[in-house]
Amino acid sequence: MDYKALYNARQKEAEKVPREWYVDQLKGLPWVNDISIKIEDSLKKSVLTGFVYRSGLISHGGLEYYDYNVILAGDLLEPQERFVAIKEIMHGYFDPEDVSYATDSAVALENHMSQMFDEYGSGKRSKHVQADGMALWMALGVICPAHIREKYLMDKTPPEQVAEILNIPLKQAQNLLSDRFDAEISQILN
Repeated sequence: MDYKALYNARQKEAEKVPREWYVDQLKGLPWVNDISIKIEDSLKKSVLTGFVYRSGLISHGGLEYYDYNVILAGDLLEPQERFVAIKEIMHGYFDPEDVSYATDSAVALENHMSQMFDEYGSGKRSKHVQADGMALWMALGVICPAHIREKYLMDKTPPEQVAEILNIPLKQAQNLLSDRFDAEISQILN
C-alpha cells in the first residue's frame, strides 16, 4: 500500500480513527517490519515536537525490511501528540529505496536536524526538510476524509470546532481548511 492507497482507504473510515489504525496500515507495507512510538520526557516541544528514525536495512530469510521508531516530545498536549505521531508515521510511506529522504543513520539524522534549525543557512531545502513538509500535508489528508472536509467547508465549521472534533492542534485544523491544502494534497496524490 502506498500513500495514495492509504488516502483512499481512509475515505471509507469514520470521521476520526485512533492512532493505532495508522500504525496498523504502516505495518502492512512490505518494507516495514515494526514501528514503535515512544515519548521522550527529556525532549521538549520548544526544541522539537518529534521525529522518526528508520533502522538500517534488515535482511532475514530473503526478506528486506526496516523498523521505524517515532520519538515524541514529553510535554506535548494530547492533540499535538496525536498529530505529530501521525505526521511522523507518514515518513514510512516514502520510497524506501530513495535514501535522500531517509534518516537511517546518525549522520543523516544529524544533517537533517542541523538544516532544520539553521536559520542562516543557504536557503536550500534538503530532501529531508521537504519530506517533513510533505508528511504534514499527508497526515492532514488521512486525518480527515475528503467528504468530511468538504462538509466542514460547506457548513463553514470554525477551525476551533474542527480541531476539537479531530483532536488535532488548531493550527493544523486551519491548514486542513486552507486553500493550500487542496494544492498540496493534489500534488502528493498525483
